[in-house]
Amino acid sequence: MSAVDKPADVVAETAVGKRLPANYWRLWGSSTSSNLGDGVRATAIPLLAAALDPRPIVVAALSAVGYLPWLVFSLIAGGVADRVDRRRLMIRLQLVRIAVMGSFSVLVTVGRGEIVVLFAVALVIGVTEVFFDTTAATAVPSVLPSTQLEQGNSRLYAAEITANEFVGSPLGAGLFALRPAAPFWFGLLGSSTSGLLLSRITVPFNPPSADDDTAEQDSFAASIRDGVRMALASPFLRAWTVVLSMANLARAMTISVFVLYVLDLLHGGKLTFGVLTAMSAVGGLAGGWRADLLIERLGRRAAAVLGTTLMISSNLILGLVVQTEMAALAGFMFGAGVGLNNVLFISMRQRMVPPEYLGRVASVQRFVSWGLLPLGALLGGWLAASWNLRAPYLVAGVLVAVFALLFGRSLMAFPEVPTPSCDEPVIDS
Repeated sequence: MSAVDKPADVVAETAVGKRLPANYWRLWGSSTSSNLGDGVRATAIPLLAAALDPRPIVVAALSAVGYLPWLVFSLIAGGVADRVDRRRLMIRLQLVRIAVMGSFSVLVTVGRGEIVVLFAVALVIGVTEVFFDTTAATAVPSVLPSTQLEQGNSRLYAAEITANEFVGSPLGAGLFALRPAAPFWFGLLGSSTSGLLLSRITVPFNPPSADDDTAEQDSFAASIRDGVRMALASPFLRAWTVVLSMANLARAMTISVFVLYVLDLLHGGKLTFGVLTAMSAVGGLAGGWRADLLIERLGRRAAAVLGTTLMISSNLILGLVVQTEMAALAGFMFGAGVGLNNVLFISMRQRMVPPEYLGRVASVQRFVSWGLLPLGALLGGWLAASWNLRAPYLVAGVLVAVFALLFGRSLMAFPEVPTPSCDEPVIDS
């Protein structure tokens, strides 16, 4: 039986575990160095803001500026990624970051880093992040065969978690304590390394039909509409988009009050809060790094059930059991569930969606998920204020469970022929 003849829920793909090609490792290195720079910079920016203007409203507004580009530019970024040379776009975006971060690093070094300039830098970096990450979501199928997508996405996800949260955050704080300008110079180095490695990749990120700049293209608005239609074409894609978006909403609900949960219910301190927050990253690393092996051994359907159950259970544990050790376990479970489901869903999306639509489909799904973050944060705060600090976690667990059950049939209907077209939507069995 060949790989294409095997049931869709069994990943028995013979390339799993084989050596990944050099172009993949260049992409992996580019992503890791970029994420490391992002993690360092993400920690340093609020620290610098607090040093320049310690008013809470200013620091909070700076965070909002960082999220705003995802709401404004996500759909546009997907359309752009599917209309231009993707690798060239990613390199140019890193060049923009290099120019911005280099100029700002000089200003901070000479003591001229002002809060207005910091807001402008945060906005520009946020915009480049939207376009870079959306375009990067299309790159893996270009450097790997279909049989190694889970393996490659597992390594990428684990590297992202490690670079951003494990290494980037403490390194950013340490560098800032050493010299306020140091983390920004480091971020400059990360973007430079990322761009250099991208330039060494020897395969195009675009499908052959999209490489010809002279090819006739639809209007930009029509291009985005086609991407939305493609994202909604398959019941499977719709179901996973909805459930993962609800999981994102639930996560925002719980994160918004977690510091109060730790301080008021667990009677912990700042160190406890830091350790418990990091447990989600630990779980994400554990669930993401070898997600390919779990999916291969369990099959896709069982792996999806496991990942979703871990996310639901983690919130219910926090709502039902107020204990530090259980809170740590819940954080680990949630991170592992998210890591497993992300690798599974992203790999399936890369198989199902034609390469020329990948950027737009990814941007639609990110637009929905990120758009729910502010709503989730407000809802979590309202539940905690109206009821108690356990309420956001109980509601979050029940919410994800209800949507997983409502969309369960489509959620588990992994397509056997992952080749939809925009004009002929996939009909899942």
